[in-house]
Amino acid sequence: MTEIVAANVAGKPSRPPAAAEGDGVLASVMDVLSEGVLVLDEQGTILRANAAYTAMVGKRADEIVGLSFVDSTPEDIKARALAQFAELQTTAQVVETEWPFLGPDGKSGSLLCRARAVATPEGRRVIVCLRDVTELRRLEARDRIVGKVLESAPVILWSLDKEGNYLTWEGRGVEALGTKPGQLVGQNCLEQWKGTEAYPNLLKAMAGEEFSTTLTIPGPRTYDVWYLPVKDALGSPNGMVGLGWDVTRLRSVEAELREKVDLIERQRTSLHLLQRVVDSAPFIIASIDVAGTFTDSQGKGLEALGLKAGDVVGQNAFEVYNNPEIAEALTKALSGEEVRMVAAPAPDVFFESWYVPMLDARSNEVVGATLLALDVTERMRAENELRDKLELIERQSATIRALATPIIKVWDEVLCLPVIGTVDSAR
Repeated sequence: MTEIVAANVAGKPSRPPAAAEGDGVLASVMDVLSEGVLVLDEQGTILRANAAYTAMVGKRADEIVGLSFVDSTPEDIKARALAQFAELQTTAQVVETEWPFLGPDGKSGSLLCRARAVATPEGRRVIVCLRDVTELRRLEARDRIVGKVLESAPVILWSLDKEGNYLTWEGRGVEALGTKPGQLVGQNCLEQWKGTEAYPNLLKAMAGEEFSTTLTIPGPRTYDVWYLPVKDALGSPNGMVGLGWDVTRLRSVEAELREKVDLIERQRTSLHLLQRVVDSAPFIIASIDVAGTFTDSQGKGLEALGLKAGDVVGQNAFEVYNNPEIAEALTKALSGEEVRMVAAPAPDVFFESWYVPMLDARSNEVVGATLLALDVTERMRAENELRDKLELIERQSATIRALATPIIKVWDEVLCLPVIGTVDSAR
């Protein structure tokens, strides 16, 4: 059985005598009380139960009267009920305790029990008053939580009467405004915030409109604010309640995060473009550690060397490119020097290369090198062909000049030199 508690003694239930039923006045008084009331005899037998108690336990009065109260209580509180009843036998004071119970709806709750033993013409009686304090305890727990939030979180809780005077000014957040909890109570909020961004919001709430917004005040400080109007019994505006959450730091962090996200997005776009270049243009991008071992190698330019992306990873660059010029450039890069050069890593294959040292962000020591190389084979071939043509033209020009100016010996120390064409400074 899930009824509530009261002091009483274990024993067999017995039907009380008719004289113990009391008169009609007592019954009427008990039934108008909002608290549950029980009358027990000296053995703990229930003699009377009012309407509030029967509703509390979900039983009729004739199902309750005559039962032993202890026997009708749950096993887990039976010992406490006996102890309370024993205390009632030795004191004329009210004995108070609070016990858990399960109502007829199956929901658990808390019951406040006040009991007192009194002498009557019919014998010693125990009067037990029982009050369901489940909702009260819930509200108290909520108040404790709200109080903890107000003490710890950057919030401001305030309330105003219909004239705009502070009734409440609480929360840790009030310190950021240079005040203390309760300091503004009695002052007029509308006068205080007149001419600021907050003023029209207060007027709207005082007029009965419920809303939330973000508010920035001098400092600067930023708040997420909820405005809750209060209305009287007739539904007319009768003040307001406000809750402000200081999000100044949060907004600052959000702004920093947005900047970082934008930067990451720009970097991602740049990397995407670079990857497209690497995949499409005759480039090679590679990296080596301090020992010269490849840690990465990619780019369409690898095809000119008969390689694919990642083929040389794990191999030593000095061994892969058995070339004195490349070896010297790699050595300089691993020593912290940037190098730019054109070299032939394979027969008739030319790359214009940049060797850049990689530095540790903390120690600034060289931890490897990055290689960026562009296949310039066609350019070098075109330059060589052009150079060969220029040399041929120069030789032909010299021959023409020689043929255009023949020298004929006529006699000793006399030469005949025909002049053909224009006589310029060179001739």
